[in-house]
Amino acid sequence: VPLTRITREAAQAFCESLQKRGFCANTVRDILGVLNSAMKVAKIENLILVNPCESIRLPQSGATSRRALDRREQALLEESLLSEGQSVELGVLLSLYAGLRIGEICALRWEDVDFSTHTLTVRGTLQRVALYDGRSPSKTGLMLGPPKSRRSFRSVPLPPDLSVILERRSGRGYVLTNCEEPVEPRTLRARCSRLTGRIGLPVPFQTLRHTSATRCLEHNFDFQTVAELLGHATADTTMRVYAHSVPEHKRFLTDRLRLLAPRYSHLSPPTSPEGRCAGC
Repeated sequence: VPLTRITREAAQAFCESLQKRGFCANTVRDILGVLNSAMKVAKIENLILVNPCESIRLPQSGATSRRALDRREQALLEESLLSEGQSVELGVLLSLYAGLRIGEICALRWEDVDFSTHTLTVRGTLQRVALYDGRSPSKTGLMLGPPKSRRSFRSVPLPPDLSVILERRSGRGYVLTNCEEPVEPRTLRARCSRLTGRIGLPVPFQTLRHTSATRCLEHNFDFQTVAELLGHATADTTMRVYAHSVPEHKRFLTDRLRLLAPRYSHLSPPTSPEGRCAGC
């Protein structure tokens, strides 16, 4: 569509067509956000007089729900990794304990891991994208590009156990393969899906990253720190997505509240999930 023919009505119709094609509200808003950014630049460059996206009606964002493994499920998954190959084992552990996205894991190279400081640096992401011949997508190709956002470029401290496991398996090239041929995300996703299905935990790979965030919050990590570890744009994003994810921890913290009036002092103090006095 020629730029000057993209009217408000055309942009609204495009928005509605995305909804009819089954895209969720958040995805539609993201797509229209990209279009809006392009139209802003076109207006600045005096290619159009009015930004047609400024007044269109966007769908309401759906409520975000995140499934995380509980501690028993996580232990079961980690135990099952003993029978898997390096790509699945390290892929799962890097998501569970470093909070990396699947594309970031597949793009990770050994030179990105510093064993002297026990950190890894996220520099890129690997993804399969559509290739265009000028008119329409013709086929797909594997592309190594920058991380999702500026904040996704980050240094992640490694837990000591994970650092030891990585060092024992270290080599050259990509971390998951020890060669110059990477594992692509859909392959890693399929392998992990077979594993989780076999042990009765049919969850998507993204659940592992959610589990990492949940464990951090259970250990009293502040939202800003969790946001930086996950590569979120702001701590607000982390709060919006994960604030509801730690009901057991919320119960533990509220159990520590005690009635102050002397008349109630004889009551037995509540205990934490570990059996310790919650007031200790």
